[in-house]
Amino acid sequence: MRNLIANPSISVHLSSEAEAIILEGTAEYVTDPSHPLAALSMAASKQKYPQYFSGSESPFRPFWALRPTNLDVSLTRI
Repeated sequence: MRNLIANPSISVHLSSEAEAIILEGTAEYVTDPSHPLAALSMAASKQKYPQYFSGSESPFRPFWALRPTNLDVSLTRI
């Protein structure tokens, strides 16, 4: 976490046998529950991890967001 705060440049590789997908961009640590992505993040977390949510109120948990600046896709022909 300290590294991303000091240098938020990030590269993410999505694994696939048929193609290489690489996202490059800036990492943003979202700590504000009113951030535009916060509601989507909380809804996705509640759906995937319902055991951590009780009642109708979803507690906000900070998360990392990727702001992409570049997308590289390489298709492999077999």
